[in-house]
Amino acid sequence: MKLYKGFCWLLVLLSYFTVATAQDRKGSSVVLVHNPNELVIAADSLTLRDGQPVATPFCKIRRLGNTWFAAAGYFSINATSYNVYATLEGAIQQAKNFQARVSTAEREVLRTLGDAIVRRRDLRLPEPGKSIVAFALVESENGILKVSARSIGFAIDGTGRLEVFRKNLPDERNAESLIPLGERKAIEDLEGEPMKRVFRLGPTDAARFLVTLESVESDQVSPPIDLLRITKDGQATWIAHKPDCDVK
Repeated sequence: MKLYKGFCWLLVLLSYFTVATAQDRKGSSVVLVHNPNELVIAADSLTLRDGQPVATPFCKIRRLGNTWFAAAGYFSINATSYNVYATLEGAIQQAKNFQARVSTAEREVLRTLGDAIVRRRDLRLPEPGKSIVAFALVESENGILKVSARSIGFAIDGTGRLEVFRKNLPDERNAESLIPLGERKAIEDLEGEPMKRVFRLGPTDAARFLVTLESVESDQVSPPIDLLRITKDGQATWIAHKPDCDVK
C-alpha cells in the first residue's frame, strides 16, 4: 500500500512540474512578397516564451509535401491543444487540395485557439483589431503560385468573438503584393511612395529589407533572417537559412 501511495504522489508531482515548466510560445515577423513570377518568404528567428526571448533560433518557414507554410504570433499555448504548426501540418496531410487545406487550417486554428482562450483566462492577448496569430500556405499549381493567408484576432465590436481576416494571391489588381504576418508597425509606416521604392528592389531584397526594418524598430524581431524563393512553376530555393532548418 505504501508503494502504491508513493507511486500516486510521484504521478501528481510529475503532472505538476509538466504544467509548471511548459510555457506559451509565440513568434514575431514573417513577410511574403509576391509578383507574377515568384514569391519570396522572409522570416526572423526570434521566439518568445512567457515574454522572454528563446536562445535557440526558430524555423518559421516550413514545408510538408508540396506545401510551404509559415506563421507568426502565438504558436502554442500551454495546458491546451492549441499548436499552430501541428494544426497546419494536420490540415495539409488530411485535405485533398489547396483550398481544402486552407479551409481546414482556418477552421482548426480558430477552434483550438477559441478553446485555449476559454481554458486560459490568464492569457495577455493583443487588443481587439490586432492579430493573435497569422499564417500562410503556399503551393504552385499549373504555373500559378497560390497563396492564402489568415489572421485571427478579437473583433473590434467589443463582443470578445474571434474574427478571421483573409488575403489570397494572386491578386489580379496588383502586379506586386505584400503580406506581412506578425509585427508590422514599421512596414505599415511605409505606405505609398516609400513602399513603391521597396518593391523596386525586387521580391528578395524587399522581403529581406522589410523584416530587417522590423528588427530595428521592434525588440520582438531578431535575425538571422531566413529567405525562401518559390517560382511560379514550384521551384523552391533557399537564399538564406539557418543550418537546422529544412533545406530540401
